[in-house]
Parts: sequence; structure tokens; C-alpha cells
Amino acid sequence: MAITRPIKKKLRKRIEKKYNFELEKISSNSHARQAKFAIYAPELSRESAMRSSRDRIARGAIINSIIATIIVIWLHFDLWFVIIGCSFILISILMWIGFERISYAYELNAEKAVDLKIEYDKNKNKLVLLSNFHLTFIFPPF
Repeated sequence: MAITRPIKKKLRKRIEKKYNFELEKISSNSHARQAKFAIYAPELSRESAMRSSRDRIARGAIINSIIATIIVIWLHFDLWFVIIGCSFILISILMWIGFERISYAYELNAEKAVDLKIEYDKNKNKLVLLSNFHLTFIFPPF
């Protein structure tokens, strides 16, 4: 959504700084992260999809609040309607920012966990191969 995009970029940069993520290790986009989750951790993929859906609903609430406020003010211009409408818009924006912050931090931490799991599995397989080789070298098969 064009309205929330500038805020979203600044918010994500702040989250990356907060959690000390190196930019070159972060997937370039959420589609790459979702594909990695789907392959290596399907439960993370489902959780991330639910969080993304919640973020879309919150962004929709912002738009709905803006439209409703404009319509109500246009039909019945009154200071109370302006105050209530602006309050709903502010609450919607704060709700979206909170959801976006939590969801993006979850995605980055989940990606880091999946990367660690992949690395662990690679090293575990190397150790198993090495131990099998070592055992056959010491105790050759008959």
C-alpha cells in the first residue's frame, strides 16, 4: 500500500538495527523468506502467513478509517466527528505499526533460526560421514 510504504521501510530499518542483522545475510524480500520457510520449516511458513494476513487487515483498517472519517465529516461537519475520526485513524496506524514491527522481527528471527538449522544439518551430515569413514578405516569390513 502506497500510504504505509515509507513508514514500513523506516520501521524495518529500525528493526534490522535493533536485532543487529547483517543486511547481506537477510533475504532480499519476503518472498524468498517464505520460500525458505516452506522448504525447511513449514510451521514457520504458516505462522508467517497468518502474521502477514493480520498486517494486511491492519492496513485495511487505516484506509477504512480514513474513508469513513472523510465521509462522516463531509456529511456532518462537526468538530466531534473530526476528533473521533482522527482518533480512529491514529489508533489504526499505531495498531498497524505494532503488528508490522512484531511480524518483521519474527520473520527475521525465524530466518536466522532456519539458517542455523540448515548449517547444523550440513555439519551433522559431515560428521556422520566422517565418523563412518573413520570406523571403516579402523575396522575394515570383512
